[in-house]
Amino acid sequence: SCEYELFQLWKHKNRKCTMILGTPPGHKWLKLAVLYEQLFNEKPDGTLHTADYDVHLCSKIYYKLIENKNLIKDK
Repeated sequence: SCEYELFQLWKHKNRKCTMILGTPPGHKWLKLAVLYEQLFNEKPDGTLHTADYDVHLCSKIYYKLIENKNLIKDK
C-alpha cells in the first residue's frame, strides 16, 4: 500500500532530535521553549503543546542548528 511504502521511506531516513542536538552533554534536556529562547533570543509567540505549533518551532530550531553547526553540542 502507499502508506506502507511511505512508512518504509520514513523509517530508513536519517532522523535528528532537536532536543538532543541543542542540549549540552551532561545537562538536563532543554524544554522546547527554552531551547527556542536560547537560539532566537525571544519567547515563542504561539501556543505550545499543539502539534502544528510544536512542529513549527522544531523545524525553526533544526534549521538554525544546521545553519550554525557550532551551535550543535558535541554528540
